[in-house]
Amino acid sequence: LKRHGGFVNITQEEYDRLIDARDNVSATSISFDFETMALRTGKSKKANITFMPANTTNKSLTWETSDISVATVENGVVTPKSEGKATITATTNNGKSASCTVIVEENYEKLIADFNFNDSATGLKGAGAKATENGTAVYSDSFDEENGKAISISSSNWLTVTKEDGSPLLKDLEEITISYYSKSTNTSSQGWAFYAAPNTNTQIYQQEHYLGIMDRTTGVTVERYHNSGARPGSNLTGSSSANWKHVELVITEADTTLYIDGTLQDSRVSTYKLSDIVDSTGGIIQIGKGNWGSGEYFTGLIDNFKIYAQDESQAE
Repeated sequence: LKRHGGFVNITQEEYDRLIDARDNVSATSISFDFETMALRTGKSKKANITFMPANTTNKSLTWETSDISVATVENGVVTPKSEGKATITATTNNGKSASCTVIVEENYEKLIADFNFNDSATGLKGAGAKATENGTAVYSDSFDEENGKAISISSSNWLTVTKEDGSPLLKDLEEITISYYSKSTNTSSQGWAFYAAPNTNTQIYQQEHYLGIMDRTTGVTVERYHNSGARPGSNLTGSSSANWKHVELVITEADTTLYIDGTLQDSRVSTYKLSDIVDSTGGIIQIGKGNWGSGEYFTGLIDNFKIYAQDESQAE
């Protein structure tokens, strides 16, 4: 080892320690992206940690919960168990730690739309909602015999969803869960399996107002936009393929969470309320079409499409 113009003999062990100190950057602090996490039973969420400095080399963490009867945590995924409060703590390999409070409430959901797509007579109505065809419906076998038929969605046939009386389904709602099965054939950047907006007007870049799920063979992307001059960069992503899969998207007032086949894919904080995105009228819902340009469409099969809302009367 050269030092002050000369050479100093060191052992291999000393040399390794010097190289390790040069190449490894230790964390000086960590933080959660929120101080409080509100969860409903049955809905897990990934806790996101920010390291300082950003180029910390060892980002491994040890996770702990103060009460496993309220919430457990594994590799940063927090799973609510019962009503109550618990503290989740993350600790780095060099002892830096951060904590957040988890508040768990019971999950009181009611079904507000339920389409099994077995046929045009009965499969496009359910739970007080209806799906109106825009085109000529084509039905194919679903993922198993028990589930009957699935609807084929494309630019030749997509759906508009309302209450049975034709009024907006999302009026006065803030928290919903969207659940469906899909077998996408989309390979492009389109593939709008779900799209909710204030109206049917064409979206304008960086002035977007919509909640949408792009469902493709290459991946699932969720966009929750209420923009005014910029895009927030908080899209969710999940895995996909050309096979059947189950998609579940949970919208709360504070965040958006995506599950594929029951596995948590992504979760992001969002300050955009659903009522602001679709405005006070409740807006529109489309299955299979997003309002970009002359239209962007999902292609493939969709089955068992359901929308849930929080039942505030039960919650009280």
